[in-house]
Amino acid sequence: PLDRLKEMRTWARDYLTANHGLDPAINPVWENGCLEPVLLREIFDGSFIPARGNALLVGDAAGLLLPVSGEGIGTALHCGVAAAEAIAEAKWNQTEAYQGYLKRLAPLVDTLEEMATRFKKMRDAVKTKDAALPGIIADAYRATLRGI
Repeated sequence: PLDRLKEMRTWARDYLTANHGLDPAINPVWENGCLEPVLLREIFDGSFIPARGNALLVGDAAGLLLPVSGEGIGTALHCGVAAAEAIAEAKWNQTEAYQGYLKRLAPLVDTLEEMATRFKKMRDAVKTKDAALPGIIADAYRATLRGI
């Protein structure tokens, strides 16, 4: 429930402090969250980057969900493989992993951005009660299945 979010955040912070060594004096560099996973528009314009140094976000945490269905297992697997390859490459070259990871994610982000345009068409058709909505939905799902 929405009214318990603050309570849950406090519980999570206390749990991580007690069980995993989180320093309670350290504040997050950036905060974001959602109750329903959504594709972050910021991933397309570059204002949200799902990696920094050797910290790599994958799947839902990276905002990489299929715009039409909200499915995230396939993209999480894709991200996981990209992260593993980037980590191995960084270890071998004694560099940070984020650059290789972002390079490997670029084609997936491009595909998701193209899919997002179809999702917008669906949303607009719902708002305007467009009679063509079933065809727009079918087209969006077909494109999703082809794209990933």
